[in-house]
Amino acid sequence: MNAVQYGFSGTRYSYAQDLYYHKVTPFFNIYFRNPYLRDNEKQAIGIRSVNVFRDRAATNPVDEPDYSVFNLQYNYSNQNFADYFTASFDYQIAKKFSKLSFESKWRKLFLNNRQLEFRFFAGAFLFNDSKNSDYFSFALDRPTDYLFDYNYYGRSESEGLFSQQYIEAEGGFKSQLQPEFANQWITSLNSSFTMWNWIHAYGDVGLVKNSGNKAKFLYDSGVRVSLVQDYFELFFPVYSNLGWEIDQPNYDQKIRFIVSLDINTLLKLFTRRWY
Repeated sequence: MNAVQYGFSGTRYSYAQDLYYHKVTPFFNIYFRNPYLRDNEKQAIGIRSVNVFRDRAATNPVDEPDYSVFNLQYNYSNQNFADYFTASFDYQIAKKFSKLSFESKWRKLFLNNRQLEFRFFAGAFLFNDSKNSDYFSFALDRPTDYLFDYNYYGRSESEGLFSQQYIEAEGGFKSQLQPEFANQWITSLNSSFTMWNWIHAYGDVGLVKNSGNKAKFLYDSGVRVSLVQDYFELFFPVYSNLGWEIDQPNYDQKIRFIVSLDINTLLKLFTRRWY
């Protein structure tokens, strides 16, 4: 054991016009690190209780205005320039659901400056009493973020530029396919490889299972423009279950992006050890 952190955090942000959410979180974290400090291997165990309270308005109804989620996490990372690997285990339980998930990511940079990357995600509900709503469901391409952990610029946007923001979480798909949520279980594999410099080809495959329906196989593929990896990227869908997306109307609305505008995130770009 190298460090123990415990405390209490609170945030208040807008989730819609003139409406706010309040997040109150007591937490306890244990961190482990290799005694050889030049080694990037790290492990962490986190326990927290996420309590969310949202302003209510008749003009903007929400499925779950107030709720509490107990969350247990284990994270492993060994992030190096040429070899990158992370893995995490997540358990959540609340009044209406309980779920487990596992995520891992492997990235390899070869001597010819080409890169290969794979990400795997699997999640399943132990029980789910909120099947009439997808608020707590696993998402294929855009998580609902009911724990308010992600830096969404347009959290409640369902159309327009902000709705195209890409968050690498849960299913990790770039195309917007149906079904977009899973209220029983989901598995996905996301991959990409370098074609030339900062231009990559990507492909995603997955299975989505909802109550009362058979598991559905989904896939997508396209071009990933990685100007600054994990900080400034664009995703251009090409082919998926929808067919040739590049030939379909309103293609500009299918393009996804990663842009980091948060000052703390930008500081990490200049202070981090490169992988």
